[in-house]
Amino acid sequence: MVVRRSAGGWLSMSTDGPLRGLTVFDIGRFVAGPVSATILGEFGARVIKFEKPGHGDELRHLGPAIHTDASAWWALEGRNKETVSLDLGHEAGQAAFRSMVAHADVVVENFRPGTLERWGLDFETLSSVNPRLILLRTSGYGQFGPYRLLPGLNTAGEALGGLRYIVGYPDRPPSRPGVAIADYTAALTGAIGVLMALYERDARQGSGRGQWIDNTLYEAVMRIMEWTFVAYDQHGTIRERVGAESAGTVPARAYLSKDKHWVGIAAASDKLFGQLAAAIGQPGLATDDRFLTNAARVAHRSKLDEILERWAAEHEAEEIVSLLQARGVPVNLVYSVAEIFKDPHVAERSSLVPVPGEDGKPIMMQAVVPRLSRTPGLAQWAGRHQGSDTATVFSEWLDAETIETLSRAGVISG
Repeated sequence: MVVRRSAGGWLSMSTDGPLRGLTVFDIGRFVAGPVSATILGEFGARVIKFEKPGHGDELRHLGPAIHTDASAWWALEGRNKETVSLDLGHEAGQAAFRSMVAHADVVVENFRPGTLERWGLDFETLSSVNPRLILLRTSGYGQFGPYRLLPGLNTAGEALGGLRYIVGYPDRPPSRPGVAIADYTAALTGAIGVLMALYERDARQGSGRGQWIDNTLYEAVMRIMEWTFVAYDQHGTIRERVGAESAGTVPARAYLSKDKHWVGIAAASDKLFGQLAAAIGQPGLATDDRFLTNAARVAHRSKLDEILERWAAEHEAEEIVSLLQARGVPVNLVYSVAEIFKDPHVAERSSLVPVPGEDGKPIMMQAVVPRLSRTPGLAQWAGRHQGSDTATVFSEWLDAETIETLSRAGVISG
């Protein structure tokens, strides 16, 4: 269901989603792999989440807890997933998975390279059961190369990809971005890879054959590093930390208002800078040689920041926003999560939606993006308890005797 706010309250609109009819097996852990599966599930794919009996996916236990085996993080990224317990480290669990994979379109995993091979769940084996299968393999460093067997979580991806080096202040150690950029960027590239593989398999004169996808955290980070690598190749430029600034665009940072609110202001083009100069009552800045072009503004960023900091300190935040918006300058208040919840634009667009939790009570969380006009995404339920769907799902694809045997051996639970 897609939930939208109206003047009279919350309205729901049912939709099957553009990926309806596809089945995804999510055997990943933590963030990067599983979030790729979450994205597919948000757009209508049926996602079966496989977890080892007992502890389950580590994401259940990271971040503020909602209930015994669900963190706020799991509530979000476990949404729309049916949860089953199966020990893939056990031979019987591996055999069961191989038989069930005949019913899957996609398998998503993010174990260290070599793990699936040890379990007899490598692409060659799985595709012999299901030649149409697409296998998304996300890892820190990839399926080949000298680092392939090294452990690689978010921090490692941001470090090797170059992001950590440029985040922070020049006189301080590299800083961590506020969220897991490597994990989430790789989740997006992984989902894109799956969609391209599905298109190649099924669309027009599709091959009808599956393939596997080598998706890495560090390369996903490299891809969002803007001009960093090209500038080094062409000019030997090493991008350094510049604190709260943008390395290549000035101004593009937050300034503190008279009433102590941070306001984000950006004027990337010369035209926008001229509009900013007029908005703050100093149109001459736009013709000042020090600020005439973006390159000049970058070279003289300290002086320009001094001028803008002084101006911002003399005006209240709402006035700053009003003055700059009137001149067409991109500007907004820097929001905390509490302020986002109260924002009228966020409310009008239902950017936060209520999704039923395990107890039926709504949990507010981010809406599905992007918004498709005819087949928008789905936010049906929040992350479920571990093994909630084991009996239902396995009864579709395994006979009763096999299920009983696996249960007695502790290979499945729930």
